[in-house]
Amino acid sequence: MDGLILDSERVYDRAMAAAGSSLGYVLDECFLKRTRGVNAGLFAQIIYEEFGDGFPLEEFRSRYKEIIWEIFQKEGLGVKPGFKELHQYLVKRKMKYCLATSTNRQMTEKLLHIAGIGDIFHSIICGDEVKLGKPHPEIYQKAAAMLGIMPAECLVLEDSVNGIKAGYEAGCRVIMIPDLTEPSREIEMLCERISRDLLGVIDYLENIKEISRC
Repeated sequence: MDGLILDSERVYDRAMAAAGSSLGYVLDECFLKRTRGVNAGLFAQIIYEEFGDGFPLEEFRSRYKEIIWEIFQKEGLGVKPGFKELHQYLVKRKMKYCLATSTNRQMTEKLLHIAGIGDIFHSIICGDEVKLGKPHPEIYQKAAAMLGIMPAECLVLEDSVNGIKAGYEAGCRVIMIPDLTEPSREIEMLCERISRDLLGVIDYLENIKEISRC
């Protein structure tokens, strides 16, 4: 969701760095990159590994949320290029789709509402609804089950390294739409395609349709 559908990853990075700084910690780009696409449980594990068990996690989370909502109230929250067109394409062709995000349910619903797209996802699974977050494949396995299809029949769209690994390990086809993280050679090998925006997904689906007619 974040960085793929919502143009929110840069806000998260700004808020995380500011929250850390207010507590005397430096959260650099290397650290921020490691935490993109993970749920709250894995985030806690990473931050304790980085800064030790004495890191004031609850105080950090409280400050982080305050900064996030301050930014969204001032600047709003937009959707990524091509999202509206892709959504219309899926609806017109009656293709099933599900939102599988590492963000918790409460925040997911709030963010979608702020962005003006709170009513378009009929199937949603969130980071606090799985035992193991991305890069574990559980969230995509459950998303496929919600849609009533096998993972091999699913196309996962992702912007994060952790999400791509999760989709691939679930047995899905994966397209990466990079946001803040460019793909390494290793990540490229896990993807069907690297697309600069969501409009490229429509092209991919159209090509698949043409191939199936041959």
